[in-house]
Amino acid sequence: TEMWYTPYMDRTQIKTIEQAKEYAEDFFNKNKQVNSPCLGCKVSYNGKGRRHLFYKGSNKIRPSKDTIRRTRLLELAKKVIEQSVFYTDYNVDSKGSQKLKYWSFVATVENVKLRVVVRQQGDNGEKHFWSVMSDRKKELYREG
Repeated sequence: TEMWYTPYMDRTQIKTIEQAKEYAEDFFNKNKQVNSPCLGCKVSYNGKGRRHLFYKGSNKIRPSKDTIRRTRLLELAKKVIEQSVFYTDYNVDSKGSQKLKYWSFVATVENVKLRVVVRQQGDNGEKHFWSVMSDRKKELYREG
């Protein structure tokens, strides 16, 4: 199928959930791993992070506007992971018997304040992109 966007288009052109899904799939396929100087390792972009863009918890679908907003922030989140030398917060949680570790990075990129979360399952699991959030919801919702 023909893509509706070019790889480096303005992220605000993502308007529908279908476009967000297509963009996210392409982004994750093209960015399998990025280097994190802060964590001293590669951070993976895998199905866990992609799924979390579209779902809260195990099966609760995120509202379309929330997913579109988060998808628009993927390129900026990548820059945060690649350029951050400090993390803002670190948490350890558990899901059943599995330990989950979360690193949060807060940065302003292209005048957008972001929080990016990297997660690791267990002590030896790969670190992977988990989430991106912004303080500027209204601006990112704006049409055109």
